[in-house]
Amino acid sequence: MVARIGTKYYLVCEDPEVLRLLDAFLRRNGFVELHLKIARDLVLSGNAFVNTVPAGRITTLHYIPLSSIKRIVTGPDGRPVRYVQHWHGRVAELSAEEVWHFRYNPIDEGAFGEGLVNHLARPGVGYQVKGRSVRRPPFLEIKERVDNAMRILVEKYPPRSVFRVPRAAREAFREAYEQAMIGQDLVVDFDVQQLEVKMDSRTRFYELIDHLDRHVVTGLRNPLIRLITYTGFTYASAMAAIETLEPEIALLRDYLGEQYGRLLEKVLRQHGIDPGPSGVRVLFGEPQAPSWDVRDVIEAARGDERNPPIITVEEARELLRMAGWKLKGSAELEPSRKLYCCYGSIVRELWR
Repeated sequence: MVARIGTKYYLVCEDPEVLRLLDAFLRRNGFVELHLKIARDLVLSGNAFVNTVPAGRITTLHYIPLSSIKRIVTGPDGRPVRYVQHWHGRVAELSAEEVWHFRYNPIDEGAFGEGLVNHLARPGVGYQVKGRSVRRPPFLEIKERVDNAMRILVEKYPPRSVFRVPRAAREAFREAYEQAMIGQDLVVDFDVQQLEVKMDSRTRFYELIDHLDRHVVTGLRNPLIRLITYTGFTYASAMAAIETLEPEIALLRDYLGEQYGRLLEKVLRQHGIDPGPSGVRVLFGEPQAPSWDVRDVIEAARGDERNPPIITVEEARELLRMAGWKLKGSAELEPSRKLYCCYGSIVRELWR
């Protein structure tokens, strides 16, 4: 049996009572909105957290904001023991039984998963220059700096100068210069000689900006950004790039389906129900249903000398209503009239 949860995913279960129980549980907890938040956090960071309350007999699912989990304490076997949460100035520790951790693509079996923005928000590993360690800032920080520098260039290019100031006025000039904002003019009451440092006209920043932009677009796995902002990048190119991401999307769906299934099995066990016979699964896509046309419905309701009717006329009328036919009234037939086997007669009876 199948119960649709959202637009593109549904719940499969062999036991109708268990299916109704789980469907009510998911709807009561607003699972459609919860799923969107989980999928978003998982794609961005490889992690999503849900608070299962109470831990011993789950009845409620609470979304845990991604940025609130600051640390995961693990045991000797590497499994999480508790989660340290910072939220609204408060620090709380949640046991592993209280948190359902969606951990996707962990590196070296780490406590945290790995998503799209992790490497963009992470600084470089570092290298040595004259005995000192140097680390590249995160790409997102570099991109933000470049964007801000471009804004300054558009508004007013700040002067790059060497100032020759009398010795007695150096301290006053230093204070005035440090307090001035970028692009702000200085006004002082002593003589200052400004030696302007000019930029080589051959200097070009386009290659650097394009390099950083490529890193960001590649890291976010969103070629549609290029379709909107990059000249010459066609819709066909964007679609071809998206097709290369389909295997990753399929893997992510499989992971979510497996995690949702395990979570629902835990809920059933805590409520005294063996999840084995029910075969609970969460699948993505459209439910597989047999296709039929009007002739199949009529044949199933008519039967023949060797095969009795499979469905009643009322059930056939209901199927036709689902197909868009406008039928009125009841289809209860007298016993003698139910013996009609003529194709045309059955059609007339369905239409009465």
